[in-house]
Amino acid sequence: VKTEAFTAFAFGIFSVKQSDFSAIAYEPIIRNATRAEFEKKIGAKIKDRSGGGGPFVVAPARPEYAPVEFVRTTLPAAQTLVGFDLLADPSRGSALVDARNAGAPRSTAPVLLAPSNKPGINVIEPVYAFQSRTAVAAAKRPLLGFISGVVSADDLGQKVTALLPSSTGLKITDQAGLLYAPRPSVRSPPPAVPVSVLRRPLPL
Repeated sequence: VKTEAFTAFAFGIFSVKQSDFSAIAYEPIIRNATRAEFEKKIGAKIKDRSGGGGPFVVAPARPEYAPVEFVRTTLPAAQTLVGFDLLADPSRGSALVDARNAGAPRSTAPVLLAPSNKPGINVIEPVYAFQSRTAVAAAKRPLLGFISGVVSADDLGQKVTALLPSSTGLKITDQAGLLYAPRPSVRSPPPAVPVSVLRRPLPL
């Protein structure tokens, strides 16, 4: 994946009216044998987030990585994401593996977004040589890496809220807990409405 092609792809995403993504990144699969060459190319070390939401630290040696190589974003300071290994992060890594196995997009559980530490999700899409949309065909093609999109829980909640009557109380939860609740709950809340985001239940 070349810089120019990724930039054009990300521009197309951000130019779509009401786009839900605040950042788009590309993470290639990097073997440990080529780690030093990759780090020289991007001008940064491959890194992890300590404690899942702490500061970045240099990643220890592993057989393979999926670090951010390119990122385009509307968020400040997001260039610090370059080198961040999504594969080593428990939630993001699990979504990468699921997306690779399915040959289709998958969503993470709620995560603390980097570098803001605000709640949100990552949407992961596998990138194959000669892109295939079917899991059977994709399994026969080399996996190049992943495209990830960042969706802030605040942005998601605000967009849903804008579609609701002003008197409506809104709360978005996930299996991991509360994601968004800017307004007090209504006195007699209605039953939760189940919504599925890439096969992950997200009650509203």
